[in-house]
Amino acid sequence: MNRDTFFEKFSLFAKGPSGIKNLRRLILRLAVNGKLGTHNSSDKSASQLTQEISAKQKELYQELGLKPPKVSNKNKNLVQGAVPQNWESVSLQDVVVIRDSQRIPLNSKERRSRPGNYPYYGANGQVDSIGEYIFEGEHILLAEDGGFFSDPIRGVGFVVAGKFWVNNHAHVLLPVMVEPSYLTFVFNSMEWKPFISGTTRAKLNQSKLRSVPIPLPPIEEQKRIVAKVDELLALCDELEQQQEDHVSLKCKAVNSTLHHFVTASERGQRYTYQKTLSDNWSNWFDNVECVN
Repeated sequence: MNRDTFFEKFSLFAKGPSGIKNLRRLILRLAVNGKLGTHNSSDKSASQLTQEISAKQKELYQELGLKPPKVSNKNKNLVQGAVPQNWESVSLQDVVVIRDSQRIPLNSKERRSRPGNYPYYGANGQVDSIGEYIFEGEHILLAEDGGFFSDPIRGVGFVVAGKFWVNNHAHVLLPVMVEPSYLTFVFNSMEWKPFISGTTRAKLNQSKLRSVPIPLPPIEEQKRIVAKVDELLALCDELEQQQEDHVSLKCKAVNSTLHHFVTASERGQRYTYQKTLSDNWSNWFDNVECVN
């Protein structure tokens, strides 16, 4: 979909309440349900991919000195509804190495004693920088508690890379032969309510984490999905910026007209500005920003 077609089809949709956010959510949901036209019959099946993942996963658990999960949750009914042809329905524990046991939380005093430039991450992103690191390479961090589970499009999961430290508020996942960004699309578009516990502070425990359902496409299709979603989300960003610029111009027009109306010294001038406000009332005051 090119830029002009995107704006033609979605600009009106995006103007509604939370329009851009809903558009981003729609794009992710279409992506992880195989609705973005990314299929290719020549791709190696996801069934073959899962076999390769399983072998590689065992190697990584041994290499990292971690215990692999005891029981696999793999079955054909994990993902609600049918997955596209050539895809597989798996559980999260089948496609990642979970490195939670290697996390080390540090309080603010401990972090200050280790000054440096390595990112220190929590549930919703980087919270500090320190002089040491625990993890290295591309991983996914998925909120354990305090995450945006009720509004996942804000980012329940996110990709990190390089050298970094993680506290105990985020699960540390090493993807195994799976596109990391694709997994975040699943995390940031799914319904988390069945998987979280806690009333005052939502928590995703490791048992529930392992059972999170993943619709798994062939690896080649995962790459195409990531490229297509990145393209569409970039257009969302552009559309959002256009809307913000439009609102900003309207607010400037409102402020200028109100200023001249209040300060006008002649009755005729005040009438002119009053008429301008009246003629543009429905257009200028349809945003909270302009009203404020």
